[in-house]
Amino acid sequence: GDVDNLNNTISVDLKIEGSNNQTVKLGSITNLIIDHSAVLTLMDNAIIAGDLTIDDGSLAIDGSYQLSAGGDITNNGTISGDLLLNGNGSQILSTQGELETIEVNNSNGVSISGDVDVTDYLTLTAGVLNTNNNKLTLKSDASSTAMVIDAGGTINGEVTTDDLLGNIFGKFCIGK
Repeated sequence: GDVDNLNNTISVDLKIEGSNNQTVKLGSITNLIIDHSAVLTLMDNAIIAGDLTIDDGSLAIDGSYQLSAGGDITNNGTISGDLLLNGNGSQILSTQGELETIEVNNSNGVSISGDVDVTDYLTLTAGVLNTNNNKLTLKSDASSTAMVIDAGGTINGEVTTDDLLGNIFGKFCIGK
């Protein structure tokens, strides 16, 4: 069934499993593990103080809501919607799937482990996003191209775009 923890804090790991589409309101939790072969839709803002692990399935962050993650991210599925990386220590983003919108707001930095595909926006608010010789690709389709928004952070490494609209194409080395 659906999960509604909007006004509470869960201070143990929360693991969500299943094979049916579900909606969740998480509130504040320590660690979130998703092993869910269908779509899990987040229907409110949520704060994960620790790690987010998606073993299977899709996490859809609905509309104007945001998922704030303070620990490491392991994504073996798809995350659509607004994901904020704002940990107190350095964070690792390990992904084999796509990310729609991601914001880096961590003065201690975020390091990529594996190739990352961004399909909408990558916002650099604070800190350094280190690609560590992995591929960071701004994806595009027939109607739009992902983009980087510079709001004060930086990228250390290579960024590639596969722009299909004719705006930009190629590789860019970005850093201080």
